[in-house]
Amino acid sequence: MHLRIFDIAKEALESDGKTIVVGGFMSPSHDAYVSSKLGKEHIPGQHRVAMCKLLIADSPWIDVSEWETTQTGFVDFPGVLLYHKDYIKEKFPDHDIEVIYVCGADHALRCGLFMNGIRGNMVLCIGRKGSTVQLKRAAHKNM
Repeated sequence: MHLRIFDIAKEALESDGKTIVVGGFMSPSHDAYVSSKLGKEHIPGQHRVAMCKLLIADSPWIDVSEWETTQTGFVDFPGVLLYHKDYIKEKFPDHDIEVIYVCGADHALRCGLFMNGIRGNMVLCIGRKGSTVQLKRAAHKNM
């Protein structure tokens, strides 16, 4: 599903006929976040990064960012987005590229995305079974 989220987001963004998605970063979460969800069954970050690289190997527009997994602790949405915005700005200083945080509805709800500083930033949440209705309520309540 994680890779499919990228395709869904790209299709949605480009559906206006004006937007062109030029790339995407898959950013595996820090071990602290994943272990809080899965306990002892979580897969260590370096292995999740390797699996993601295999998953996107044939993608012409998606890459894997290891940054989040290499931090000393969990980095919430604003920090992850800021890092990637700065990275893109540094790599492409002469281009005005909008960086959009894409995630599943369950992640948005679990991280309190609508209460932790999304104002002024673009976020695209992809609905997931069991989370979409809750996400809509949270978005309307906090926007």
